[in-house]
Amino acid sequence: METYENQSDRLDFAFQESRKKIDVNGTMTAKEAYKALELSQSTFSAYRKGSEPSAAVLRKLTQFTGISAHWLVTGKGEIYTQSKDVITHITGNEVLNISPSLLPKLDEHTRFDRVNNDDFNSVIRRSDIIVIDTNTSNQEGIFVVEIKGQRTIGHIQVNSAGKRILSNDKTTALMLDDSALQMGEVIWSCGSING
Repeated sequence: METYENQSDRLDFAFQESRKKIDVNGTMTAKEAYKALELSQSTFSAYRKGSEPSAAVLRKLTQFTGISAHWLVTGKGEIYTQSKDVITHITGNEVLNISPSLLPKLDEHTRFDRVNNDDFNSVIRRSDIIVIDTNTSNQEGIFVVEIKGQRTIGHIQVNSAGKRILSNDKTTALMLDDSALQMGEVIWSCGSING
């Protein structure tokens, strides 16, 4: 297990953990991740030379990860301030606290989303919160799929030719091509939270 004795090592660790949370598919370059987190690669170079991080940088590095700012600065205490009861939004822009007793399968592949359409109203309603597994091995089930930059929810089946077919209240038997991004399988849903 890493000890992270140097502050710059702890900051690098926090950056990598933040990057995992905001980059669901693992496709971002380091430069893109720094930009998404509103951080600068040059400031991290300065930290390696002994410069101290600002409170704003510490906030950004702890925002999605639950990493303790105290640990980042001092190297003392627990690395994480909370247990794995935080789920990151599918876009990486916010977090949702949830009790592990409600959803025991919380890991780094679990994300949440808000339903903003009526595509699958017979199963999941507009404004519901859904929790998805971005690392499922299931080929069929209810999935969040991004098609031409728009997220939709639907039931995916694999036909006898091995093609993925999406169906929901708006679409019957849409064959998905390689440009359709299967973002994750819906593993839990509930009514609207906070509005």
